[in-house]
Amino acid sequence: MKEEFPNYAFLAKKSIDYGTNEWGVTESLLWNAGLLLHFFLTHIFLASTKVKEILGMNTKGLSLYRTLYNLQSVFCLWLIMEYWKPVFTDMVLWNLPAKYILPFTFFGIALQLFSEISIDAFNLLGIS
Repeated sequence: MKEEFPNYAFLAKKSIDYGTNEWGVTESLLWNAGLLLHFFLTHIFLASTKVKEILGMNTKGLSLYRTLYNLQSVFCLWLIMEYWKPVFTDMVLWNLPAKYILPFTFFGIALQLFSEISIDAFNLLGIS
């Protein structure tokens, strides 16, 4: 007897585990490495002392450093999630039954909110 699970496909428009990929393994690996390289290089650039001075990290007044750092981090992660190419499309790495997805989702959201409150996210983003 096949167990029926609710369809949660509307929560995510695609999956990195499977899908169609017209590219080969080598092209996909190079593309994904390029996305990760972009993430690493922008972090290295923004971590340099000169950039921190220009954006006013060490001043007592208005500082754009943390805000721009977080915005570029989110943008880079979005690029990775949006344009990541599946490498091996003929195998499933893991399979989580759909009945466990929502509890994990709500746990993750609660953990994120608790973490933001704990570290004073407004101060971290440079808003307060």
